[in-house]
Amino acid sequence: MEKDLAELEIGSGHQPFLLAIYVTDGMSQDELSNVLNIDKATTARAIKGLVELGYVVRKRDSGDKRIHRLSLTPEGKEIIPVLKKTRTLWTKVLTAGLAENERDFALDLLKRMAENAKVFKENGFRQKF
Repeated sequence: MEKDLAELEIGSGHQPFLLAIYVTDGMSQDELSNVLNIDKATTARAIKGLVELGYVVRKRDSGDKRIHRLSLTPEGKEIIPVLKKTRTLWTKVLTAGLAENERDFALDLLKRMAENAKVFKENGFRQKF
């Protein structure tokens, strides 16, 4: 994946940020951190890099000057098909040789595990069984 994205000057870690902004144009950095379940410092670093590359623009919220709204630039929108293609290819690589029901089951398990991690974080990293 890194190899495929190198010409765009982004790493695989930038994909979730770009795709989330694409899906929800105008979200704040805090909202982005929450959606991706990533800490604010990591989000800030990623967005700073994407702004410097010209893929994302940060604009102050008209109602609350403390909030920055995020949008893709035209260049950012142009790379979305490349990101989607790369993700699709990677999914095919990871699920090669699996029957369709096995693939669906594996992806469902991963989604449920990610949700468990999110709830664990929301509970202050304490187990509540």
